[in-house]
Amino acid sequence: MGLSEENGDTQKTGIDLDAYDPNQVAKRVMKIGVKKTRYPAYKTMVLGLMGGCFISFGALYEIYIMAHPDIGLGTATILGPLFYAVGYIMAFIAGAEIFTTNNLSAMGLASGKLSFWDVSKNWTIVLFANFIGALFIVTLFYFQGWLTSMMVL
Repeated sequence: MGLSEENGDTQKTGIDLDAYDPNQVAKRVMKIGVKKTRYPAYKTMVLGLMGGCFISFGALYEIYIMAHPDIGLGTATILGPLFYAVGYIMAFIAGAEIFTTNNLSAMGLASGKLSFWDVSKNWTIVLFANFIGALFIVTLFYFQGWLTSMMVL
């Protein structure tokens, strides 16, 4: 609980909005990286597949916005990246594994809490799963005809 000072009195407020100092951030990042690296392989694979699917959704919708002939260039330039970010937001909310965020486990490696084998195994599984998940969604969109109707591919 946070504290606020009014008229010399100390009152409790509902939310603590104090930011973490850099050492606390580093410890939290390392703790999360170690935890994610120690997930069982099947859990990492499933979360990685979900991550690839979510990111590819965002990327495909960005391509759709950028390539759509009825959307002006300025509007597409603003809206396209917002749709791409939606893929990351979905992955974050779902707790999916994304290769770029799994690079946080390098702090666990640097601190000695993880071995090189653990980190490389995790990165390999997540990268492979992200690729397969993205390929799955792109294949669905391709055979549905949506991509070819926009002449993107």
